[in-house]
Amino acid sequence: MNLKIRNFGAIKNADIKVDGITVITGNNNTGKSTIGKIFYTFFNSFYDMETKIENSIKAKQQSVCIEELREALMSDQRLDGVPRQFIRIFTRRLTNKIIEDRENISREDIEKTILALSNRYLLKKEEIKLIEDLIVQVLNDKILREDYVIVDEIDLEKEIVARYFKSIFNDQINSLIDYETVAEIDVNIQKKNLNLIFKNNDCEEINGNLAILHQAFYLDDPFIADDLDKCFMESSFYEN
Repeated sequence: MNLKIRNFGAIKNADIKVDGITVITGNNNTGKSTIGKIFYTFFNSFYDMETKIENSIKAKQQSVCIEELREALMSDQRLDGVPRQFIRIFTRRLTNKIIEDRENISREDIEKTILALSNRYLLKKEEIKLIEDLIVQVLNDKILREDYVIVDEIDLEKEIVARYFKSIFNDQINSLIDYETVAEIDVNIQKKNLNLIFKNNDCEEINGNLAILHQAFYLDDPFIADDLDKCFMESSFYEN
C-alpha cells in the first residue's frame, strides 16, 4: 500500500510505502501522529460507505418529513389548544412509519398513532379528526411523492468523508501556514487507488476505484496494547 500526502495539516509532502510492519519515526511535531490519523480516518470513513449513505439519506428524509408534518399542524390556529409536546412526539412516530413503508401508509395508521397518545394529552374528537385530515393532505401533496427529498449521493459521500476527517482533526484539515492550498491524500492498494482533495477544510473531490473492505484502529498510547491483552486473557473466550 502506498500513501501520498500533500499539504495536509503540518505535512507538506510525504510518500509512504506500507509493506508489512512499518515504523515511522521522527522528532516531535513532525507529523507522525497525523499520518497515523490519516490512515485511521481514511479507512473508517470509506468502510461500509453504502450503508453510511443509505443511513444519511434516511436521516435527511426523516428530517424533511418531520418538518413538513409539524409545520402543517403548528400553523393551523384550530390546533392552538393541542400541546406542542404531542405534536413533536406524534410527528416523530408517524415519520418512522412513513420512512419504513411510505407506499402503504393509511389513514388508519395515522389514526392509530394519534390514539396511542390522545388519552395522555386529552385530545378532543374534533382535534383528532382535524389532525388526520391535515396529515393526509400533506402526505398526498408532498411526502408521498418519490422526489420529495432529492439527494446527490456524490455530494453526500464527500460530506461523510469530510465529517470523519473534521472530527479526528478538530476541523483543521488544510495547512495552517498556507490555508489557501489544496490538501491531497492518495492511497494505492494493489493498483487501485482513491484520491481525496480538500479545500477550506471540506472534501472537494473523491476520485478512484478502490473499495475499502476493512476498518482501522488507532492507538495513541503504546500501553493500551498491554491493557487490551490483559482484558482478552481475563475474558470468557479463554476459559475452559
